[in-house]
Amino acid sequence: MPRSLKIRKPTATEMRQASKILSATDDPKRQRRADVILLYAAGFNARDIAQAVDAHVNTIYNDLRSFDRCGLKCLDQFNQVGAPARITSELEAEIQRLAEIPPYEC
Repeated sequence: MPRSLKIRKPTATEMRQASKILSATDDPKRQRRADVILLYAAGFNARDIAQAVDAHVNTIYNDLRSFDRCGLKCLDQFNQVGAPARITSELEAEIQRLAEIPPYEC
């Protein structure tokens, strides 16, 4: 049985804005989040939404919680995942140079 959601439903204005964003953007994360909001407004539960957008149910819960906290601003906010890059452009160029040298010439 799905968890009960204590997240507010989007208003009619928010649904119109989410629809506009959905049709105007090429960013897959923004599209998924807009889809999630619209499907939630249509009465779908998190599991059904997860199947519809091909995402994990926990991702849907996170998207909905983010919407509840921030409204439609959540469509533009994404968490930075992973450690920051440690490879400088000089080091990357050196790695590329070494990768192009055949092994028998080293």
